[in-house]
Amino acid sequence: GKGESCAVADAETFFVDGIERWRHVMQIDKMVLMGHSVGGYLAVAYAEKYPERVERLVLVSTVGVPPPPDTLINAHKNAPLVVQ
Repeated sequence: GKGESCAVADAETFFVDGIERWRHVMQIDKMVLMGHSVGGYLAVAYAEKYPERVERLVLVSTVGVPPPPDTLINAHKNAPLVVQ
């Protein structure tokens, strides 16, 4: 209701269930799901709840993900971009 605080779990459920309703209406069996920023957080939450519906998960500058360790950053400095 008005003025009441919204729990993170309630907001997460609202958006994750919304993605699932959209997937069902669009008649998509499995999807490549990409999330950016807070959308990345929600994409992970969706993939955890409906793993059978996610073929691949792509996260771009996702909220809540710690920075990679220096060893990984250094290993990728000269890596070519691979598009599949």
